[in-house]
Amino acid sequence: ENADLKVELSYVKDSLIEYELKEIPSEKENVILVKDVSCDGNSIRKIVNLLVQSHDGFCGVFAGSDEKGYKFVFSSGLKKKDLNEVLKVLRESFAAKGGGNARMIQGSLSEIKITDVIEKIEEL
Repeated sequence: ENADLKVELSYVKDSLIEYELKEIPSEKENVILVKDVSCDGNSIRKIVNLLVQSHDGFCGVFAGSDEKGYKFVFSSGLKKKDLNEVLKVLRESFAAKGGGNARMIQGSLSEIKITDVIEKIEEL
């Protein structure tokens, strides 16, 4: 019964993600979403992978809270933008930990005001 509930919960989460992403206009070049602490690593990657299929710029997800910090994953969209600049900003301005390459980055941020982080990234 527990296994059945886990499968059902996973299906509901996936459906909710797909519904939410359909609301984002495809002409929006860069997409950055903020999710709460309940969004696990698999969900973060799934969201980013779905976003890059329909957006030109970079797509990223921060999951966590201002008080406890955030995990993040970013990937290049259809135009294959280089994410090294995003990683540089995250490291230099917000002491982010993590790494990756020109097409995908991931890591974490300690306690931070996420709106400040997003504003800085959107300047790129």
